[in-house]
Amino acid sequence: MRSLWIALTLVGCVATPKGDSGQAVDGSTGDSSDEPDDNSGTDDGYSTDGGDGEDGGDGADGGDGTGGGDGADGGDGADGGDGAGGGDGADGGEGADGGDDGGSTATDYSVPGAWTWTSTSNSFTVDSDCTMDVTLVEPASPRGPLVVVGHGFVRSGANVMGWAEHWASWGLTVAVLELCHLSAFDADHAANAVEMGIVAGMVQTGPVLFAGHSAGGLAAAMAVLDDTDAVGMLGLDPVDAGTLGTTAVTASTVPHIGLIGEPSLICNVNANGEGLIEAAPRGRALRITDADHCDFENTSDGGCELLCGNTTASISDEDIRSVLLGLSTAALLDLGGEISDGAEWLEPGGVFYDSMLSAGSISAL
Repeated sequence: MRSLWIALTLVGCVATPKGDSGQAVDGSTGDSSDEPDDNSGTDDGYSTDGGDGEDGGDGADGGDGTGGGDGADGGDGADGGDGAGGGDGADGGEGADGGDDGGSTATDYSVPGAWTWTSTSNSFTVDSDCTMDVTLVEPASPRGPLVVVGHGFVRSGANVMGWAEHWASWGLTVAVLELCHLSAFDADHAANAVEMGIVAGMVQTGPVLFAGHSAGGLAAAMAVLDDTDAVGMLGLDPVDAGTLGTTAVTASTVPHIGLIGEPSLICNVNANGEGLIEAAPRGRALRITDADHCDFENTSDGGCELLCGNTTASISDEDIRSVLLGLSTAALLDLGGEISDGAEWLEPGGVFYDSMLSAGSISAL
């Protein structure tokens, strides 16, 4: 497997880490180098998604947008009260669970949330052989556990930054790591897992969720075993190394959720992340139809697409990304105990789950 990923580096698959400390970034694209067109930029540190929901338009079934006043159907928001993101935007109002109607309306987590956020970078001396660069994507009014996310083998935090920015627009504080032991000459998954936990404690005390793509997903799955503050794990097409993770996670006591791509020998070891997730006592996996390994990076590149792209896909990358945005956000908010409508995305019978299943966008594993 290492030789295959070394081939990735030879075709330019390694991306450049994210940019400057404290730079305001666009809350939906994951590209900190682009100046927003409207109400954000380096002057105020806010993303373009700080007010009403996407386009300020209607919610899932009508009413106001996801960040606006009232939620879907023009009445109360998801689980009552104000819309998903709070009646008054990032700094006030009720969140997705506010109000009194008992959770009759599902929230569309695939669109940007109402929270504004800033991005800052720092470097942490983690242990004797790891000084790690970390980008903290932090909403103005944080909610829920810290999310710690790792990139894949010979990749960088820039490849998963877009997920972090979207999650932050829904109120989650996200630490994007440049893992110390995922290079072509140093692949130590157990060390990455331990160091993810150490950095989590350095950034913020309290409950933590671990997430990761590919080998970063393997590290995340193992990180929950040693961190007593861990409350859950999200894998973005995680890849096991032999049976390392599958064996380890059998001792896990927290939920593991895996979003899995189509099997590929070169890029995800025939989707062995499915077995990794389902080996956990509280593991659940979903296949994302037509998704290749690169789709789970959010921001990928030609090198990855050259070796891992799905040339026979009938579903567009944009539609796959929308599914991943909604599922990953709902999963993290649900694992963190911040919403009560997570099942609408994650379980049969849920309005979004059934819609995606009917459309052929996902399949249960």
